[in-house]
Amino acid sequence: MAVLTVIATIYALLLAFVAVSVWQSFGAAETAVVNEANSVGQLARDLSIFDSAESLEARRMLRKYADIVATVEWHDMERGQSNSEAWNAFDRTFHTIGELEPDTPRRQALMPEIWATANDVLNERRTRLHTAEAALTAHAMGGRIDRLRAHDGDDCGARADTLPPLDHRAARDIDRTRLLPHRRDGPSVRG
Repeated sequence: MAVLTVIATIYALLLAFVAVSVWQSFGAAETAVVNEANSVGQLARDLSIFDSAESLEARRMLRKYADIVATVEWHDMERGQSNSEAWNAFDRTFHTIGELEPDTPRRQALMPEIWATANDVLNERRTRLHTAEAALTAHAMGGRIDRLRAHDGDDCGARADTLPPLDHRAARDIDRTRLLPHRRDGPSVRG
C-alpha cells in the first residue's frame, strides 16, 4: 500500500508540473500573438504614411499575410505545424518592402522604422510559432502522464487532457488591430 501511495504522489506531482507548464506556455503563446498583431498593425500604419503605390502593395501583401495566419496557419498550429503559405506571404511582404524607394526626406526618415517593424513582425512570428509548439508539447506530455495514471487505475486529480485546446486568439487579436480594410469573408486586419 505504501508503494501505491508513493507512486500516486509522484504521478500527482508530475501532473501538477505539466499543468503549470501548459498554462505558462499558453500564456506565452497568447503574449506572442498579441505582440505579433501589434507589430502587424504598426507596420500597416507606417506603410500607409509612406503613401506610395509600392507601399500600398506592401500593405496589401501584409493584409494577405495576416489573413493567412488567422484563417489557415492557426489550424496548422493546433497540429504543431507552421504553414509554408504564411511563410511565403511574409517573405513576399518583406521583399515588397525592400522595393520601396524613399524619394523624399519624409520617406527616407520613415524607412528605418518600417524595417525595424518588419523585423519585429518576423521575430514575433517566430516567437508565436515556438511558444505554440512548446504549449502543444507540454499538453501532449500531460496526456501521456494521464494515460499512464489511467492505465494504473489511479485517479490523482484533474485530467491533463481536459486542458483547453489552442483557440483562435490569433484571429481575434489580429482582427482587433482594425488597421487594414476588413474582408467580409473571414477574419482579417481592418481599418
